[in-house]
Amino acid sequence: MKKRMIALAAAALLLVGLMPAASADFDVSTRESVVVVATYLDTQNYGEAGFGWGTGFFVGKQGEDPSYLVTNYHVIEDYVEFGSGELIEVALSDTVTDTARCKVRAYYDSNTYDEAYIVEYNASMDVAILRLDNPTSQRKPIALCSPTDSMVGSTVYAVGYPGLSENMFAESTSKWGLSDMTVTSGSVSRLLTTSGTGQRNIQIDCDIKHGNSGGPLVNADGAAIGITTWSVTNSGNQESVNYAVNIDEAITLLNRNGVAYETAGAAAQPSEDPGATPPDKSEAPTTTPEPATPPAAEPEAKSNTLLIAGGAAAVVVVLAAVVLLGKKKKSAPISQPISPTGPAVPAIGVSGGLRLQCLSGNFAGRRFPIEKQVRIGRDPARNDLVYPANAPGVSGVHCVVKVEGGQLWLTDLGSSHGTYLNGRKLTANQASPLNPGDRFYLGSENEMFQITVKGGA
Repeated sequence: MKKRMIALAAAALLLVGLMPAASADFDVSTRESVVVVATYLDTQNYGEAGFGWGTGFFVGKQGEDPSYLVTNYHVIEDYVEFGSGELIEVALSDTVTDTARCKVRAYYDSNTYDEAYIVEYNASMDVAILRLDNPTSQRKPIALCSPTDSMVGSTVYAVGYPGLSENMFAESTSKWGLSDMTVTSGSVSRLLTTSGTGQRNIQIDCDIKHGNSGGPLVNADGAAIGITTWSVTNSGNQESVNYAVNIDEAITLLNRNGVAYETAGAAAQPSEDPGATPPDKSEAPTTTPEPATPPAAEPEAKSNTLLIAGGAAAVVVVLAAVVLLGKKKKSAPISQPISPTGPAVPAIGVSGGLRLQCLSGNFAGRRFPIEKQVRIGRDPARNDLVYPANAPGVSGVHCVVKVEGGQLWLTDLGSSHGTYLNGRKLTANQASPLNPGDRFYLGSENEMFQITVKGGA
């Protein structure tokens, strides 16, 4: 046993040595703008259930306490889908219900937070602007800088709170504080615009993980040029490419809502951003204005295809059906009191018509959009939905849910304990059709999934 542990320790040290690290040129004060952004369902009688977390960063006038922050839309998407703070009724069982309200929090450490509210979001651009009720002295605003082609090849830094960093081997004594952020460095590979949506993106070679989403991508001067968002991995050779949303997408929303911010380098001034509807110059604020009534949010679904997202790290919760009061039926976690620093679970994919909804087990309470395929198992190098290494009954590569020919299919990939569809054990490597309402489990009913449609129970 001792030899095995020594070998594991040596391997861990080697892995750490191979991971990208921040350059000595990184200004650690940049972290003072960054927070964890987490979403919760707060029930009247049964405590709280967490949807998950990502990262956000404050903007505003230098020298003033900020109250506005930027993040990705998909970090707070559950909050939008489950009532945007309105009261909802939660079905805990066939006979027991409770009322609940979804909330967004900006965490300064694992025990200190402020509630945040949506100012405006653009789902197709994957950007959201949030505000606090009152300015905070816990963080400082960061300057913004519009990226230009001259930045290609320059060093940049991704700052955030990836869930992978809070693992059992690290066992950090603190979480979600200033010193708990991770910083990875790389360079700008290119600037691009996504066809169809027109979303402006930055391709980077910084390492980003689940939970980094919504954090700032900063240049050598410490100014945010983008919002770290997503990565794509080739399932064949495991090569990955990472992306950040161009900060100009956030500037557009800041300008439209009259939110003051500082610029650095080549950043556009608020009234000069070409994609924005500038505020009336005669009433342009010189300081962060009082928040106005938020405009109607745009309903588009997120459009980027993410094989492995740099998305929100999630907290394990339990599933139930939710009915928005006076609105259509929704799916949401029921309430079980949990810690905001619970186990990290990956978020997968982008929006589509179908959802992979976990009813029990390690991912109970999580809903995963199905774009092209979701490969499930314990091996992080070969799966999209990754189970813990010690998950009983789950193989390294267990099964795959795949869209092909307009039909959804489930295939067992030669697992040791089998994949069961509606109680029937599947023959390995033979695809079986999946339809909304079908249930399947891995090894035992303790790891149960159901196929649902977006917005359905």
